[in-house]
Amino acid sequence: MSIVFLDVENIRYVGQLNYHLLKYIPPILTELRDDTISYCLDESMKSNNFILSLNNQNYDNQFNFIQNNDPQKAKINTLLFCNRPESIQYAMSLYKKEYIKGSSKLLFFHKNVSNQNGYITVILNNYGNNDIFYTGGLGGPSEDEIFIGRKIFENYTNSAHQGFFSSKSLKWSFYIKNNTVLGGIIDFLPVDAESEYGIEVYFTYSKSDKIPPVFKDVNEESYEYREVNENIGIDNIFKTYNIRFGASKLLSNATGKLDGNYGVNHNYNLIFSNEGVYDIHFVPNGGAAGLSCLIDDVRYQLFSNSESKIVELVIDRPKIVQIQTFPLPGSNYPVTITVKMKR
Repeated sequence: MSIVFLDVENIRYVGQLNYHLLKYIPPILTELRDDTISYCLDESMKSNNFILSLNNQNYDNQFNFIQNNDPQKAKINTLLFCNRPESIQYAMSLYKKEYIKGSSKLLFFHKNVSNQNGYITVILNNYGNNDIFYTGGLGGPSEDEIFIGRKIFENYTNSAHQGFFSSKSLKWSFYIKNNTVLGGIIDFLPVDAESEYGIEVYFTYSKSDKIPPVFKDVNEESYEYREVNENIGIDNIFKTYNIRFGASKLLSNATGKLDGNYGVNHNYNLIFSNEGVYDIHFVPNGGAAGLSCLIDDVRYQLFSNSESKIVELVIDRPKIVQIQTFPLPGSNYPVTITVKMKR
């Protein structure tokens, strides 16, 4: 269970806000102002998700997005990679990118080795007070790095149709115990593609501590983002099909390439031509690794250092089966998903 500390004001759920929706939000943290929910999450709230889940209830028009522009369909332009250094030894600035234009995805993953408990804080500076849609998922804190990666994927995909708009600068503080790992993904999706904002991440021992000084060599690693989208024909009943990912370096910038393609969505359409029973297996190629994936929207999670079975698929007619995954922080890559007809 993640303990999430959010210092957030003026969170606006777009669309018709139903009054009975409020029963899913602690009354002491809620103030109703037209279509605005103002709240602050502290030690009294615990959540595995980045945003308030509202018990996963579906309300009419809850996501009637501004200008009928569904942020969930927005294209991510930039990956912000906050992992250097991975181990935190003292209060320090971990990441700073002053000017970002358009949509971005922040991936952070750190281990606290400072000998004290503390907080990883993410600040978004919304320079023009523009509407930005936020969604994401957290994992941790935990001593198990591979488990954290799987929880990030689980909570990120669980929040795929949840989120909030805000036109304010925001601050999130996430509690992390000593000798544990914490990570997460936050998507920033401005309504106006020309909107500019800045992101800063830092570690302190208290939420009230001053922001640590930012040195000229502070991490500002970012990449032009692109997803993997492949159609794979499964038409030879005697062949083993290998879907290998986390090997080739897909994203690059002026100083190098991103090892492992962490946080990059991989979407595969398996096009089955023949009826039959197929085994889907997971093969770690680089050491112990975790796998989290959605197969036709059903979640599967594994941890292994050798070949393991994910699922047995019964194909009763020619059809397309969809697999969605991304390389998980904390795991060793590359890995392979294999598809073969059972005989």
